[in-house]
Amino acid sequence: ELPPEAQEAFWDEYRRRARSVGVAYLCCCVGFHYAYLRRWWRQWLFWFTLGGVLFWWVADFFRLPRLVEETNRDAAMDALRMVRLMGW
Repeated sequence: ELPPEAQEAFWDEYRRRARSVGVAYLCCCVGFHYAYLRRWWRQWLFWFTLGGVLFWWVADFFRLPRLVEETNRDAAMDALRMVRLMGW
C-alpha cells in the first residue's frame, strides 16, 4: 500500500537493480554469470576451480533462471527498503 510516487520510485529502483535471464546466459557462456548476478565470492570460486572442472558450469546453465529469480527477489526487497527509508 504505497502512494503512487513511492510505487514509481520502487519500480525505477527495481528496474535499475533487476537482472535479465538472457543476459545471464550470455555471461554464462564466457564465465561471468555470478559477477553479473552480484555474487562475487561465487564468481571467484568459479574461476578458481575452473568452473568446477566444467561440471559446475554445465549445472549452472540449468540453474540460471532460478539464480536470476533469487537475485531479482533480493533486488525487489532492496528497492522496497530504499523507498521506505525515503519516508513512504
